[in-house]
Amino acid sequence: LSIDKHKENWKVKIRISRMWNAINSKNNDIISLDMILIDEQNNAMHAIIRTNIAKKFKPLLQEGKLYELSYFQVVDGNALYRPVDNDFKIMFTLKTSIKEIKETDVDILRHKFEFVDYNKIHERVNKHVQLSVIIANVIGVGPIEQPCIKGSNVLMRNINVMTVESFLKTIMEKE
Repeated sequence: LSIDKHKENWKVKIRISRMWNAINSKNNDIISLDMILIDEQNNAMHAIIRTNIAKKFKPLLQEGKLYELSYFQVVDGNALYRPVDNDFKIMFTLKTSIKEIKETDVDILRHKFEFVDYNKIHERVNKHVQLSVIIANVIGVGPIEQPCIKGSNVLMRNINVMTVESFLKTIMEKE
């Protein structure tokens, strides 16, 4: 999945690590079937199947399974929605071919994690490029609110987490 996007006759062996419907928050319509794919070299890439052709492919795909994909497009990744750290994404077309392969034929990890230093998380706030997940100890949950953000009707909830620093401070205070 290290990509030369001018090539059109791709053939890659991948595992579907995650699969979900991308939803338009304004009208709840499905935009696309989205996936995170992992290849034999442990590269991760976002892939999408537009709604108009998703009916053809969705019955053939299952999260966690291995496939050989061929004849798909490689396009620039979204500027505001990147579930993995990759400048490109795969877009299925009507010509895309999918062939399920056996676990014994190839060794591809089920998941890939892109760890980021905790101090760099603050740099991602309100940047809306790389999606981030923080694993932490939740110590408080606020009410659901609808903040006044231009052009958005997103519901939010403040969650307080215990950071490594606050955890160590708590332990020191108890001693």
